[in-house]
Amino acid sequence: MAEPATTHVPDLSKYRRDFPILERDLSGRQLIYLDSAATSLKPQAVIDAVTGFYTRYTSNIHRAVHALSEEATEAFEDARATVARFLNADIREVAFTRNATEALNVVSHSLRDRGPVVMPLSEHHSNLVPWRAGNSVVLKAMPDGQVDIEAARRTIAETKPALVAMSTVSNGLGITLPVAELTAAARDAGAMVLLDVSQSCGHEPVDVVELDCDFACFSGHKMLAPSGIGVLYQREGLEHSLEPLLIGGAMVHEVHVEDHTFRPFPWCMEAGTPNIEGAIGLAAACDYLDAIGLDVVQSHCRHLTSMVRAQLEALPQVDVHVSGPSASDSMVTFSSKSVAAHGVARMLSNRFGIMVRSGYHCAQPVYESCGIPESVRASVHLYNTAEEMDSLVEAVSVVSKMA
Repeated sequence: MAEPATTHVPDLSKYRRDFPILERDLSGRQLIYLDSAATSLKPQAVIDAVTGFYTRYTSNIHRAVHALSEEATEAFEDARATVARFLNADIREVAFTRNATEALNVVSHSLRDRGPVVMPLSEHHSNLVPWRAGNSVVLKAMPDGQVDIEAARRTIAETKPALVAMSTVSNGLGITLPVAELTAAARDAGAMVLLDVSQSCGHEPVDVVELDCDFACFSGHKMLAPSGIGVLYQREGLEHSLEPLLIGGAMVHEVHVEDHTFRPFPWCMEAGTPNIEGAIGLAAACDYLDAIGLDVVQSHCRHLTSMVRAQLEALPQVDVHVSGPSASDSMVTFSSKSVAAHGVARMLSNRFGIMVRSGYHCAQPVYESCGIPESVRASVHLYNTAEEMDSLVEAVSVVSKMA
């Protein structure tokens, strides 16, 4: 997405010192981390929040009445409130999961037998494979991997699905999907809407009310938070739509000899001991990002990806797979005409200290359908710089000339 010349580009370089891993060098080379679409780096504030749980009030939640348990319970539920504010949701709409994959499987487990489910071919495997156990209809991709919106509207109208499930930004090729148009088509057909916002959260404002979705999910590890914590949003009024995948402690209200009752959403989704420290770390990440401003983060990332996309497109041995208005603000996917994707990624790491992703990025069907080879994905966050983009392009120029 090209940026007007008059647009102010925020300087976020001062925040780099908040990420201790960036102090590391690799065999004398400065680490350049461009794999945030897979897992982002963690600021010291998040690290401190997690270690603080271990050093000050380690305990289980919701059960005991001793002081440490009450502190842990308060911190956990405060984290839920923070995440809810981050999404413009109510605390009763936000359940903690292990990741977006678990959240998607909860929704699939609950809804896949209630009618057809429609999703774009460009979805992450976690939003494709679980639906195959029911009646799923895949929106075919155009040659560049994007959704044919008119064909999609017709398919949704004819299918009359129970649910339309899609990402806001595809992780495989880095496409910003036409969410508003597909959501409108879903509403016209009487369908519910599920959004995977994993590649949006932490990079741009995400407002579940504005998005008009019934369900949403994301993984914390992609937005500066710890691994092993995710979120499942369910719009208020749909309390009986989802069924828990796991049954056990904490999520039950009462268990008698012959029967039992579950707690209401969201607590019915959190069986057993949850990732307490992960939730606390996720809340710290939300606070950290809010303090900077997600609109500022988005503008910064858009500037970097626009810059590197234009420079890579100028290299004769490189094919950039997505450009123009639908290109992601935070990732660029490309292929070398002479070196396979894994070879490019390995050489960028070993010779230049640049960390990128290579392969199908958990989106193999859209690559196969469009005849696109495995690609290299460079993804940025607030801690990346224009100088790092120049280093990437220079390194790719060298690597792509190798045979």
